[in-house]
Amino acid sequence: MRYALISILILGYSEATFACSCEWQGPFTKLMHKSEIVLRAEIVSYGEIPLDADSLISSVRVKVVEILKGEYAHEFLTLSGDPFGMNCNKNITREEFVLGREILI
Repeated sequence: MRYALISILILGYSEATFACSCEWQGPFTKLMHKSEIVLRAEIVSYGEIPLDADSLISSVRVKVVEILKGEYAHEFLTLSGDPFGMNCNKNITREEFVLGREILI
């Protein structure tokens, strides 16, 4: 009985240890003044589309169109999504991240 109680306590604490929370701080357009780099980019391709994730995509590749703030030396950038809710990344959907659309990052 003692071992069962200890096991339950350990499992209960371990879940809290690995839990994370994602705190919404507002839309990017209101926060970008705090960013070191701000880019205008065009969505050019999708990464892997997991079978279990409905319309969610693991990543999206963008082409840098304009550097609005800071310095950035690369032509392309890959944004990682979170199709399974394991990280605090934004979900990437085909409805929101349409090929050819320009976005601020």
